[in-house]
Amino acid sequence: MTMPTPNEQVLLKKQKNDLLAALQINGFSRGDFILTENEHSTSLNHRMTQYFFTVGVGEGSVMELTGACRTFRYSILSSPGRDRFRETHHYWDWNDVVRGFHDWVTCLTTELNTSDLWSTASGDTQLLKMASDQDNRPFTPEEQIQIREALDRIKWVLSKCYALAGPRLETIEARLSYLQECVTRMGRKDFVHITIGILVNTRELFQCAGHHLEPFLRSLTDPTRSTE
Repeated sequence: MTMPTPNEQVLLKKQKNDLLAALQINGFSRGDFILTENEHSTSLNHRMTQYFFTVGVGEGSVMELTGACRTFRYSILSSPGRDRFRETHHYWDWNDVVRGFHDWVTCLTTELNTSDLWSTASGDTQLLKMASDQDNRPFTPEEQIQIREALDRIKWVLSKCYALAGPRLETIEARLSYLQECVTRMGRKDFVHITIGILVNTRELFQCAGHHLEPFLRSLTDPTRSTE
């Protein structure tokens, strides 16, 4: 990622560090997000889903429901929201932005850990179609790192956010570790087939983590994907 020049940034390094600290406190890593900046805003985009949190800087005012006029210096556009897919908020103080960011991370965690019951029924078919569409090129070293990090994230989700523990969790973690080893020696198509077999034969893994892994695999195995 090209580093922005000072006049292309809207947040101080300390402010961006505040946001990173909030992510780490909630179990995320820097690699889970893409940071983009320009002279108007700073955005954090979640790699696996493209959910986002955007901070825009510029003074303005909004009319409250009470009829009062409130001024602000920070405009926030985020997804997911607490009650809507996208929400907008305005703040005057940076500490309020940080509190709003913590709230967004909570909303993001909830959304990531909620199974999509509408898509689960067709998930097997979608995965099979995805596998049939791929060639068998090896993953690049950078892609291997990304997949291993994604699988580590799923291990964390299963242990922290779902009622899985003991021998069953150990079995599932062993299967995910096996996938981490496979990615270094298998081509894309073979890897997706192995992943499908593990997901289909481990229903709780598919239901809890399939919506984490499937879009990530799709982004890596899509032959039209940019290889920047």
